[in-house]
Amino acid sequence: MASSLTVLPEVENVLRSAKGPGLLVGLEGDHGIIVIGAIATKHAAGDVQELLPIPLAVAGSFDRAGAAKTPSPTLGLVAAEIDDKGSITWRWLATAGRGDLLPHVQTAASDWREEWVAVRATASASLTYVRGQEASKATLAALGGVGSQLASAETLYLTPDASQSLADMPSLREGAPQASWDSPLHVMAYPCLTSERPALAPVVITPQHKVKPGAEIHTARLHLDALCYVRRDTPGALAAYNAVRQSILEQIAGVSLLLSRGEQAAGAATIQAYHFLPPGFQHHVSLLYPLAASARKAEEAALAERRAAIHAMLGLPSDRPLLRIARAVPIEAPGAMLPAPSTRRLADVHVGIAPSRVKGGTQHLVQGSYLYYHYMQDRFNDSGWGCAYRSLQTLWSWFLEAGYTSTPPPDHAAIQTMLVMLGDKEPSFRGSKQWIGAVELGFVLDEGLGVQCKVLPLASGADLPDKAAELAHHFDMQGTPVMVGGGVLAYTLLGVDWNESTGEVAFLILDPHYTGGEDLKKVHAGQWVAWKQYGDKAAAGGKLLHADAFYNILCPQRPLGV
Repeated sequence: MASSLTVLPEVENVLRSAKGPGLLVGLEGDHGIIVIGAIATKHAAGDVQELLPIPLAVAGSFDRAGAAKTPSPTLGLVAAEIDDKGSITWRWLATAGRGDLLPHVQTAASDWREEWVAVRATASASLTYVRGQEASKATLAALGGVGSQLASAETLYLTPDASQSLADMPSLREGAPQASWDSPLHVMAYPCLTSERPALAPVVITPQHKVKPGAEIHTARLHLDALCYVRRDTPGALAAYNAVRQSILEQIAGVSLLLSRGEQAAGAATIQAYHFLPPGFQHHVSLLYPLAASARKAEEAALAERRAAIHAMLGLPSDRPLLRIARAVPIEAPGAMLPAPSTRRLADVHVGIAPSRVKGGTQHLVQGSYLYYHYMQDRFNDSGWGCAYRSLQTLWSWFLEAGYTSTPPPDHAAIQTMLVMLGDKEPSFRGSKQWIGAVELGFVLDEGLGVQCKVLPLASGADLPDKAAELAHHFDMQGTPVMVGGGVLAYTLLGVDWNESTGEVAFLILDPHYTGGEDLKKVHAGQWVAWKQYGDKAAAGGKLLHADAFYNILCPQRPLGV
C-alpha cells in the first residue's frame, strides 16, 4: 500500500463544493498516491477508467458525510468524506467498508505537471472486412493483427531524439516552441521495412477467411492516437517502448470493445481517438468516436447521444459542447509550421485593460475566448465599409473557440455569397463594398452555425444605457459577444459594468476599425478595446454613438446541448 497521500488544491476545492458522490483520479508518485482529479459521478469506476490516459487510475471515491451510500469503485485505495463545514476526512479503503483514517494528507505545493509530460503517439491502419454477419468477427480479428504487429519488434516508435530524456528534448526546452499540456510531445509509430528505415505506409490487415462470391468488401480506416503521461526525466526511447506502446495497445483493446458492443455507427468508415481537456480538469480524457464518411457537421450530430452519455459519466454540464470533435486537443506534428507572427490573430484582447469609471458597478463579461478581427487583416482592404463583417467574424470565432463548430469564420466574399443565396441580397452584392448590419449578421449566424439571435432595437444611440439590465442578463446567461450596429458604424460589445442602484453603466467595446498589426500594446494604447460610456469618443475619433441614429443590438444565443 502507498505510504502517503498528496492532494492538489484544485481537488480539495471541488470536493468542498460537491453535492454528491464521485470518483478520485490519481497516479502513483515516488512517495505515494497523488490525487489530481475529482469527478462528480455515480458511474462505475471501470467506466471512467477506460477514459483515463496511462498511468492515471481511479484512486478512490468521495461523498458527503452522512450519505446513505458511498460508491465502491472496482479500483481505488482512498475515500474522502466531506462534512457540512467543508472539512475533508480521508481514509484508506478496506476490502469491506471503511478503513484506517489518514490524519496527515499533504496538499501539493507545486503543479504535478512540472514533473510529468504528456506524450502522444499516432499510427494508422486499414481494416478490410466483409459486409454481413462475419463483418464484426473479421474486423475484431484484424484489430488483433494490428495489435500483434504494433507490439512486435517490427514497429518503430519515433521520438524527436530517443537518446535524450524528455525534459532535454528541443521541443520541451525553455525558450523553444513548447510541447505543452495543450500540445503534447508527438511520437509516431511505423511498421518497419528495415531496422534503419521505417515505412511510412499504414498497417493493412485483411481477414484471413474465405470470401463468398459476390460478397461486399468494405474498408474501415483506423487511426490510433494514444496519449499518456511520462516523467520528464525518462529517456525518450524508454518512454516510447513502455508507456507509449502500452497506450496504443490499450486503445486497440478499446476499439475492439466498442465494436463488440455494436457501437460502431452504421456505415462508419473511421474509428478515431480524440483527447480533451474539459474545463476544471487537471488531466486529459481520451474518447473513441465512430465516424461516418461525411461532413464534420453531420458527424458531430451523429455523436450527440454518445457525447451526452460521457458528459453524464464525467459530471460535465449537459448544455455545453465540451466533448465535440472541434474541442479536441489538436495534433502538433514535429516540424509543423506555425503561422507567421503577422498573421496570428490576437485573442481575448480585453484582458489587462484599464478599469471602467463606474463606481460600485458589477461587471458582466463575455464567457470564453474570441479572436480579434479588424480592418485590413489578411491583406484585405475593407477600411471604411467592413466593420460589421469583422464584428461577425469575431462573433463566429467565439463559437469556434467554444467548440460549437470546426469551421473558421467566413471571409467577406463568403458572407456576401451566403446572403445572396439566402435571397437577402441581389447577385450584384457579391464583390461589392456595401455595408451590412445586425439583421444580416443574424442571417449568416443562423445559416452557417444554426445560431439564433435576439435583436434589441434602439431608436437612438442615447438609449443604449437603458439596455444595461438586458445586456447584463445576456452576458450572465449566454456569455456570447454582441454586435452593435447603426448609422455607418459597427462595434463588438464584450460586457457591461453596471451599477444597478445609480444606473451608471459602461460598455466594453471592441472596435473593428483598428488598421494596425497584431500588436496588443498598440491595441490597448489606442483604446481599440476599452470601457466606454455614452458620450465618449470612439478610438478613431468622433462620437462613439449618435443620438440621431438608429441601432440594432444583436445578441447571439448559445445553442443548448452537447
